Amino acid sequence: MSLKNSFNDCDDSELWDNFRNNNLEAFTVLFFRHYAFLFRTGKQMRLEEELVKDTLQEFFEYLWQHRQNLGEAKFPKLYLVKSFKRLLLNKITKSSVLVSVSDFDELKILEQEPSVEKILIEQQENQRQLIRLQEEIKKLPERQQEALHLKYFCEMDYDQISSTLNISYQSSRNLIHKAVQKLRESFTLRF
Repeated sequence: MSLKNSFNDCDDSELWDNFRNNNLEAFTVLFFRHYAFLFRTGKQMRLEEELVKDTLQEFFEYLWQHRQNLGEAKFPKLYLVKSFKRLLLNKITKSSVLVSVSDFDELKILEQEPSVEKILIEQQENQRQLIRLQEEIKKLPERQQEALHLKYFCEMDYDQISSTLNISYQSSRNLIHKAVQKLRESFTLRF
């Protein structure tokens, strides 16, 4: 799914405000921006993957249903993390997943909230890497840029790419491979 709108460039606070004002696109960008981080947060608690996924789905459904009742959030990511952990904790305690004393040790992870500073640093780093990736993509030959766009933004398979670019299936694979290889090399050299 390609989200080509002005919300991709918004910071989380702007997205949060737009989402609270019934903007589905802003909500979708928030979802895609934070889903992986929240999923990792749940997995760090040593919970089953399906439980984490189900709880995430329930969490985002709840957010959408109650969007107009949500308050302002200066740091939406922090709000999302705390709220998601709270929901996970409630699910765990209600389902009697806690069987032994060692399980309570795992719940200490819930108490370790990331600092606002840590979240801000992570957001800045993600933004910096995204800008860097965009710069590196612009350095690629135009044909490789097109192929990458079709593969990763339009979510086309190699057959569709070869048809769109009027090239062979193998050529489409080669274009993507070379582009990704160049991007990896440029990132490896700088880090």
